[in-house]
Amino acid sequence: MKRTASTLCVLLIVLLTGCTVRPSEVFNEGDAATGIAKGTPVYLLDSEGDLVLRRPTSSLGTIGQALRLLFTGTDPDAGALHSRVYLGSVPTALDIPVTVSGDTITVRLPIPRRRVYGAKGIDQIVCTVLAVHIQRGGAPSSKVVLTFTTDRPTEPRTCPVLGQ
Repeated sequence: MKRTASTLCVLLIVLLTGCTVRPSEVFNEGDAATGIAKGTPVYLLDSEGDLVLRRPTSSLGTIGQALRLLFTGTDPDAGALHSRVYLGSVPTALDIPVTVSGDTITVRLPIPRRRVYGAKGIDQIVCTVLAVHIQRGGAPSSKVVLTFTTDRPTEPRTCPVLGQ
């Protein structure tokens, strides 16, 4: 009984004194976050060769769907934005296998390495993969490995415009 009374007394003191968090003023610093951005993120290149984020759809997509959008250039509002990946005769309906193991995302591309033009083409793919991965709740610190039908895979990479 004595123990119960002591516990109730301590609880009453805590409730009456409150916690150490003091009230503060309301901060008016713009709009509050509204959740996940709409659309499937795809990175295209502008005329200066800089990566530009586009969202050509209104719904969330998978990594494979985003890559098909990147490869086919299906954003009619992209204007001069373009891709540095050339599919040639590869069917765009082909599934693009993606595996996630720890903090590494491996994408098996259905094209030879020579169809991806330069480091900017690799960056487009890596940034698109990471943007979708992060949008779907994946870790921003993840890295991407690209494999091709020919040549060696890339080293694990991050996206230069996502601040990694």
